[in-house]
Amino acid sequence: MVGFAGGHVSALKANLSIIKGASLIGVDFRQFGERNTEKRIELEREVVAMWCDGRVKPLVNRTLPLERFAEASALAQDRATVGRVVLTVE
Repeated sequence: MVGFAGGHVSALKANLSIIKGASLIGVDFRQFGERNTEKRIELEREVVAMWCDGRVKPLVNRTLPLERFAEASALAQDRATVGRVVLTVE
């Protein structure tokens, strides 16, 4: 799986699929969800269940109060930030 939400953008050697006899397939999950609403809902429920069971632990880079929204937004857009930027409401 290759993907990026920020930070380093991974690259694949163009001849890798030829050498390995494999296929490279690109998926945009947002578009998948728009076209397959029922399956998207099913997958979301599975991911939430895994989170509730402690099998998925999102990497949180920084937690900031809502009043520091501008700073949180800048961090989220910074390609050097790895993990989530979380806003808290008190």
